[in-house]
Formats: sequence, C-alpha cells, structure tokens
Amino acid sequence: MEFIKGIMGFLLGACIFLFFLAAFVFYIRAGVYGAHLWFGWSGWWVGALAVLLTVALRNLGLMAVMIVGAYGAYYGWRWDWWLVAIVFFPGFALMFVSGIFVAIGGVLGSFFRSRTA
Repeated sequence: MEFIKGIMGFLLGACIFLFFLAAFVFYIRAGVYGAHLWFGWSGWWVGALAVLLTVALRNLGLMAVMIVGAYGAYYGWRWDWWLVAIVFFPGFALMFVSGIFVAIGGVLGSFFRSRTA
C-alpha cells in the first residue's frame, strides 16, 4: 500500500509540475507577443527578458509579464475582455465574484433579519 501511495504521490506531483510549466510557458509566450505588439520588441532576447523578470523578481516580474501578455491576448489574439480578465488576472476575477456574493448576502440578510423592538 505504501508503494502505491508513493507512486500516486509522484504522479500527482508530476502532473502539478507539468500544469505549472505549461502555464508558465503560456504566460511567457503571451508576454513576448504583447511586447512585440506594444513596444515593437522582437527577438530571442524578449523571451529571455520575460523569463528573467519572472524568475528574478518573482511577483513583480510576473505581474509585468502578465500585463503585457494580457495586452497581447486582447489586441493580438483578439480575446474578449472577460476572458483576458479571467486568464491573466484571476485574483481580480475571484475578488469581483466574491464581492457580488457578499453584496447579495448583505441584501438578503437585511430582508430576513428579525426585527426586535
């Protein structure tokens, strides 16, 4: 049983790694395309710069690559604005949906709250 748990854990880790690697490659590719559209930059060094920004500056670099990638997806790949928001800014999309649910809960709570004199 321990052997099966070890194999399944390894397979799960490998799947998660491959998913994040595919997402990383997708965001870098979108960032390179966005840099080409927005700034007119092209060449191998743009991809190297995007990878360097993402790895060296972590969150700040990834945010810059995602903003430029969102520009490339919207104007270059002709994605709709809502799809760009969900794919490139998932935190804002979740925050927006959560805000809607909190607002609905507040309104419904005010209707069903018991009034005491």
